[in-house]
Amino acid sequence: MSGKVFFDTNVLVYLYSSDEHEKRDKAVSLVENAGGIISTQVINELINVLHRKFNVEYGKIEMAVRELENVFHVSTVTQETIHRALVIGSGTGYSWFDSLIIASAIESGCDVLYSEDMRHNHTIDGTITIDNPFIVK
Repeated sequence: MSGKVFFDTNVLVYLYSSDEHEKRDKAVSLVENAGGIISTQVINELINVLHRKFNVEYGKIEMAVRELENVFHVSTVTQETIHRALVIGSGTGYSWFDSLIIASAIESGCDVLYSEDMRHNHTIDGTITIDNPFIVK
């Protein structure tokens, strides 16, 4: 992978999955091969999913967050990101939180956004393409 990649929360959740072995292996491979960028939003969403959906205690979540901070560059959601996301959401029909992810990825100069729940191969603003890494290609 030659360009910069951004990871949506739904892909990172599989890094901590104990029952989705194939998706976990794919997510681990992507991170090892591509490195990448996440945003403060992605970290917050991951914390919420791990705690509420998988009942992981905050101490273990803190270790996971520190691990992610060591692996990924973390971009901050800013007011500019919010305004860009409003335009993206209006133009694409993506949900608010997906639009924020896309805006963060564009601001970070990424070419690819790995996401399981957005439109595969959809290119936005001619700059970033969504790739569902779990589709058999």
